[in-house]
Amino acid sequence: MTTRTTRTARGITGAQLGVEGLASFIEMQSGFMERQIEILEKQSEAIEKLSEALNTEKKTKPFGSDFEKFKKMSPPSFQGGSDPTMAQEWLKKMEKYFRALGCSEEQKVIYATFMLEGDAEIWWETKESSLSLEVEDIPWSIFVKLFREKYFPLYV
Repeated sequence: MTTRTTRTARGITGAQLGVEGLASFIEMQSGFMERQIEILEKQSEAIEKLSEALNTEKKTKPFGSDFEKFKKMSPPSFQGGSDPTMAQEWLKKMEKYFRALGCSEEQKVIYATFMLEGDAEIWWETKESSLSLEVEDIPWSIFVKLFREKYFPLYV
């Protein structure tokens, strides 16, 4: 019977290792792998918690102290209707409030749509649901474009 000798990464030959040594080596590697799996699972959990925290912050940030300031300014509501002058005035006033508060694009859409009532609110809910599949955060420029399409006749 010929003993085959192969070198391992640690320089131990197969003949020196023997069956018991091999079993010990495999057990040691198994323990190492289990610890690596535990570390990866903990990292995965930490990443998931961080992701949830960031998503929560993203969702709640627009409704923080800036939103309270916005409400205290008593911005006008918009009910809809067929008068493009009223729609234009409302849009101008909203942009004036946004400049004063230094609102982000996301905040502008959230704050403006908060002020929609009646037919305008129903219009936005319908429009938003049709966009949510394509656009996660609707930019202010898109809101303004959609608003103008709805409330400004083509000749204006």
